[in-house]
Amino acid sequence: MRYLKKFEKFITEEAETAPAPTTRPKPTTNPGTKPGTNPKPAPPSPIRRDKPAVDPAPMATADEVANLFTKEINKKGESVKKYIK
Repeated sequence: MRYLKKFEKFITEEAETAPAPTTRPKPTTNPGTKPGTNPKPAPPSPIRRDKPAVDPAPMATADEVANLFTKEINKKGESVKKYIK
């Protein structure tokens, strides 16, 4: 019973001395912006990769590829007929 009285006393004192609950403050907006509008996007990065730094070399024609293939096969000492079907 003694503990019950102490508990009731604690609860009543706590309720009397507790501050009133506060409400949330109104959201503020930055000066110059209207509510409901999106801010400006960030400026683009100063590093841009629009064009490659070096122009790629022109691609080889089919004849150049065939000649290079036969030359490399002949260096190895193999027959080209093995790879042609």
